[in-house]
Formats: sequence, C-alpha cells, structure tokens
Amino acid sequence: MATLEVVEQLITNRIEDDLRKKDDFASDPLGYCVYLFFLLKNGVRSPEVENLTDWMNIWVDDVINRKNLTRFVDRDFSSALFAYYCLKKFGRLKTKIQPENLRELSSSYVESNRFFDSFTLSAIIILAMSEMKDNIENYSNVVEWLKNEVDHEIVFNDGKNLIFASIFFEELGSEDYLRRIVDYCWGKLIENSVPSYDELFFAWILWKFKKLREEKDLPKIREFTDTTIKNASKFLREEPVSESIKEIYGLDIKTKRIGFGLSKIAVGVYLDILKDFIQRTVRVTKEELSRKDIPTWIRSSSIIASVLLFSDALILWTSFGSRIVRKVSLDITDITWDSFLPAAGQYLINVCIFLSVISFAVISISLLWDISYKGYTDPKTVKENLKQRLKNRYLDIFVILLTVVAGLFGV
Repeated sequence: MATLEVVEQLITNRIEDDLRKKDDFASDPLGYCVYLFFLLKNGVRSPEVENLTDWMNIWVDDVINRKNLTRFVDRDFSSALFAYYCLKKFGRLKTKIQPENLRELSSSYVESNRFFDSFTLSAIIILAMSEMKDNIENYSNVVEWLKNEVDHEIVFNDGKNLIFASIFFEELGSEDYLRRIVDYCWGKLIENSVPSYDELFFAWILWKFKKLREEKDLPKIREFTDTTIKNASKFLREEPVSESIKEIYGLDIKTKRIGFGLSKIAVGVYLDILKDFIQRTVRVTKEELSRKDIPTWIRSSSIIASVLLFSDALILWTSFGSRIVRKVSLDITDITWDSFLPAAGQYLINVCIFLSVISFAVISISLLWDISYKGYTDPKTVKENLKQRLKNRYLDIFVILLTVVAGLFGV
C-alpha cells in the first residue's frame, strides 16, 4: 500500500502530464475545468496551471460572449460556465461576460426545469449562475428539480453527482440537503455497499462534511478515507481503457491492467481530499479526544506515550551509564554456588531491564498509532490491539533474543 507522500507524487505527475497536453483542452473542457477548480482551491501554482487559467479565460469569452459553440453544446456551455465560476471564485477571472448573452443561452437550453436533461450539468450551470439568479429564467424551478432528485437518491448511482451536488448546496448554504447527501454516503458505508469505482467520491463527501455526522462516527470516516486514498493510487498509472468504463467516466479516463482507472474529475477530487486529509487529520483527532465520554487515559494517550518513551530513554541511559546492565561473569568450567548466584542475579537484572524497555516501547507506539494516528477512541479496541501486539510471536522471539543477548553479552 502506498504512503501518502507517494500518492501525492503520483497525483501531481498525473495532473502535470495532462496539463502539458494543451491541444486536448478543447476536447475535454469540463474535465480540465474540474482540474482548474481543485488546483486553484488548493493554491497549486505552476506554469501549467497558469496556461490552463489563461486558456479557460479565453474559453469563457469564446463560448459565452462570442457564442462559438460546437455541436457538443451541452459540454461547451456547462464547462464555460463552470470555468467562469472557478475563475471568479478564486480571483483569476480576466474576462467580463455579457449578462444578456448568459440569459439568452440559459433560456435556450433549459427544458422541463433542467439543463440538457442532466443532473450533473444542471447542478454545474445553476452553481455558476447563483450570483445572477434574479436575471436567469427558471432558476428557482431548476433548483427545486435538483432538490427533488437528491431526495430520490437515484442520481447518486453516478458518483460524480455527489460532488457537484454538494458543491452546489454548500454554495447555496443549504445544510439540510448537504446533510442528506452525507447521510446517504454514511448509510452506504455502514452497509458496506459503496461501489468500488466511486469510493473516492464517497470518501470526499464524508471527509469534507464530517462535521455533519456525530463525533463517534469520525474514526470510521477517517479510516475509510485513509484506506481509500491509499488503495486508489493503483489506478493512477495509465493504460488503455475499456469502452464500458468510458461510458461511465468519460473519454479522458485512464486505466491500469485491471481495466479501471480515474477520470479527471476523480483525479481532481483525489488531489483535494489528499491535501485536506494530510493537513487536518491531527486536528480532527484532537476534536474527537475532547469528548466527555472518552476515558481519561484515551484522551491523555499522547502524554502517556511520551512519558513511556522518555522513561525508556532514561532507563537505558541510567542502566548502561551506571553499569547496572553489564556482562554476566560465569566460568562454566568451574561453576560453584557462590559464583552462580551473582551471575544469575545479574542475568535477571539485565532481563528485567530489557523487558521493561521493550514493553514500554510497544505500549507507547501502540497508543500513538491507534489513538493519535488511526483515531480509535473505543477502549476495548485499543486494549485488544495492544494485547495482540504484546503477544505477537515475532515480538516474543525478538524479546527472547534480546534477553539472551542481555544476559550473555552485557557490558
């Protein structure tokens, strides 16, 4: 399983490779616009990002002001609007759009209170036009349609709808609908029915909006997010893609030998959740450990672990510095009771000291790993894990070897 540092490098390499393909921007403007959103959101700066930003400004002007649309009107219009939203939100907009053009285009493409008969595109378009809603025809009707679709939940069979819907409702300030989305994802997680190809989307929702769940749910959310981030790294290496997968995630998808990969939407989400997970995981642990129902020893685990590690260092320094631990002197060719007793006593002293050092180390590392890193707050789980580690056969062998060495080759 890849480390978070390795995953971050894989994602960065994948995005940089895609952004160097300037000729592809117009063939997948929505995918690159999703890249733009998450890159600007995370403050990523590079020549490739600047090129993409400049291209998107031109794209907004070309589609909305000049009305230069191809036969893929749905893709062109929605991507230009999402680009406008991203650039304006993050202070990179250089193009002024004509409101009358936007009003004309939006009225042309709305039918039955939705755009292009698509939840995804409707959410994107309404999100981009939220600041101009009073001047947009059918804005309120489209919003109501989106809310009804969320209630039906069938739209979430397409995982990317979770992302666009949550971004829209967050912008709208609708915590009620955000909570419904989070509860839907949590329910799937508890049922163990999250589709493998949508795990990144579910993890992004649960991690980003974790405060909408109860505090006791946070360890499971962190564990699911951590596992998803690391497992999905195997899909970042590019291979040919099967047609059935293209139908789900679009033409930009890349796959590995197993026949599945990540679209630009998924890679953008991947970048965002990884950076946020790295930055926030320690803080979230502190939030959880402030709960009143958590035992004191769990809440104080970092202090306990630090004391044990300090004690380990102090024991070792004192034992060797004061020659408490030293070589056992015993002539096996001429053993007497008087020579055996001091040797046996020194051997036992060496064994006890080394056993104490190993035990303190195992306990402290186990507490730090389970509570501070993994975020477990259930005392039973923490104790059981510690018990298993202390009983681990490899650890037993290691301890035995150390005690034998301590007895025979002390200083």
